[in-house]
Amino acid sequence: MTSGNGLRSLGVRHGSTAPAEREHEPADDMSRRVAIHEAAHAVTAFVLGLPLASVTIVPDGKDLGGVKLDLVSQVEHVPMALVPPMFVMKLAVQKFAGGEIETRFFPESGSTMSDGSVWPAGSVEDMLHVSQMLRCLKEHHDLRSSFQKVRETIDMLLQEVPWLLPAVEALSTVLVDQGEMTGAEVETFLADFRENETENPDQAGWGMRKG
Repeated sequence: MTSGNGLRSLGVRHGSTAPAEREHEPADDMSRRVAIHEAAHAVTAFVLGLPLASVTIVPDGKDLGGVKLDLVSQVEHVPMALVPPMFVMKLAVQKFAGGEIETRFFPESGSTMSDGSVWPAGSVEDMLHVSQMLRCLKEHHDLRSSFQKVRETIDMLLQEVPWLLPAVEALSTVLVDQGEMTGAEVETFLADFRENETENPDQAGWGMRKG
């Protein structure tokens, strides 16, 4: 279990894509995949009501892209033992969603795991962070079942929020053109997108922006 440094110690402010894991891809394909991956993190954060600070696909020498959550005013410095389990689970889902949703667009690019699931190679860092988060949950019994719960939650989101995947694709297109967006820009874009896709947007369940 991770102790006293709060959520910052888990790297939850960044959903990043490491360059070494995509170095053999053509530049255009890599840009598209990174955009889909980061857009998936961002849209999932929006749906779950997590505050966005920024999203980028501009390489910084270490990562090819990343999403920052604005948790300073909430729980970033709170010891993990005091963070509500539902909030930790939301963060785990948001972190896992980048790779999970990426495979919906690029199924041929992933690696088949022992349980038959497919996980894209560019998401190893995300998986490590999610593992740390899940180990902090009191109800955590084994990592496999906890990961399965996260995957089931993402499947539920995709079923209950039908505009989620189209929003990921639309946002990724903007990211390819612009390179980066502020959290406010992303939230405005997604709010407008949701309004166009649904007639009566509301919130339910996990605080989800379902539409």
